[in-house]
Amino acid sequence: MGGLGEVHRAKTEYLEARKINELIFHKYSSGQDPFDHAVALLNLTELDIHLGASGEQVGRNIERIKSMFAKIGYKRGQTLGDLVSGDLQLREANFPIAEKLLRKCVQASQGKDGEILVSALGMLANSERWNFLPSLDNWSIVFLVHVLKSREQLEIHRALQFLGEGFLHRHESETAKNLFIVALERFAQMDIHQNRAECMLHLGDISCRGGDWLQAVELWTAARPLFERCSQIKEVAKLDARLAGIKQEEQERCERTLSAINVSTAVAETRDAGSLAAS
Repeated sequence: MGGLGEVHRAKTEYLEARKINELIFHKYSSGQDPFDHAVALLNLTELDIHLGASGEQVGRNIERIKSMFAKIGYKRGQTLGDLVSGDLQLREANFPIAEKLLRKCVQASQGKDGEILVSALGMLANSERWNFLPSLDNWSIVFLVHVLKSREQLEIHRALQFLGEGFLHRHESETAKNLFIVALERFAQMDIHQNRAECMLHLGDISCRGGDWLQAVELWTAARPLFERCSQIKEVAKLDARLAGIKQEEQERCERTLSAINVSTAVAETRDAGSLAAS
């Protein structure tokens, strides 16, 4: 059951993953199976961050997780708690706290725990989540260099996506486009919904900036069900706003064109009427 939950989570099918992990959580009691119970709650808490659960609720669960791991002497559990807490603080845009927690995780896991290290570096490298703070620019390069050594394809292409977002923010659209295309191809092969949708969203933005509205609409429309699949409601709303904006602009352009035609027709009719009267 846990393996199926991991598959759903890897594909960013967060709601399905949560349902499975909730079953696992209730299967193990805190008294008889404290470690499995704590790990199940950790998994649920990570998923709740993606699914938009309240920060207060997630924060309480993180404290419970740390307490559970402390009771059984599981030292790695404290770093895992800091990692999830860093993710929450990042989601809540508490950037100084998030950075401090994630740097702490990097220091604690370097040379000891590759899984935590990759997760922490990946969060630090995701510059779009940090609103492109200049002080964090170098993390995307650090992340890419690290994952290239491990040759993990998913993480390598996530790193390329993050680099692309940085280039797009700096208006280097062509470089960003090339990076998104490479990343998108791999995400499509691996069926990773959220990253596919994010790349398509950005490629649509690039097309829109370049005046290719049809291509932009095609990309945004294709990205929408992918965001729905991974329960990213805010991203669906952003896409709907983009599509509505394009529709409004098209309508206004059509109205201007019709108005110009009507004016031209009226001028022509007036001219023809004047010609007939003169004859």
